Amino acid sequence: MTSHVIDIDPANVSLVWFIDDGALVEDTPIALDETATPDGLAHKLSVDPSADIDGIQITIVGTDADNNSITEVIVGATTDTVESAKYFKTIVSVTPDTTDAATIDVGFVDEVASQIYPLNWREPFPAGLFQLVLTGTASIDFQFFIPDPARFPDTSLVPSVVDADLDGEAASVVAFIEEAGYHGFRVIFNSYTDTAELQIYTAQP
Repeated sequence: MTSHVIDIDPANVSLVWFIDDGALVEDTPIALDETATPDGLAHKLSVDPSADIDGIQITIVGTDADNNSITEVIVGATTDTVESAKYFKTIVSVTPDTTDAATIDVGFVDEVASQIYPLNWREPFPAGLFQLVLTGTASIDFQFFIPDPARFPDTSLVPSVVDADLDGEAASVVAFIEEAGYHGFRVIFNSYTDTAELQIYTAQP
């Protein structure tokens, strides 16, 4: 039997966790106040400028939830806060391509991706029973993987399946995933409040 007991307790959002008023100097990494999220989870990042940085490219290098190296280029959009498309667990560097008088804050938002948890794909058994115990308010999806995630250098590139029984969950629930052949699964928080916490109990025959 393959089983997991998982506790996910995301930290309160901080929009200045990594950088607070970082100066923009062409091709020069900005000094980091922190290099890892406080909860050990991978979050989408926020880049919040003090003034118009439209068109300035900011390259962020770090690691994802499974400790793979990832890179994303975020393009400034006037004075708007911009979020990353990828989920970062750690940051190695944040580097602008242009010098500007504006400064930026870099933090993390209420969107989280867990590490990938393995399932037994070799046997003709369903993915099995999933019990979710949710405290607080959150919107949660599960992604299931048919390809082997270990074959991908960036887990955001792994094709995934969202099962209708665990899609947009906002309360405690018990679901049985009938499909077989999944290599693993990942938990996605689409949003959460400060008090949110999730326990997951899984059992696969």
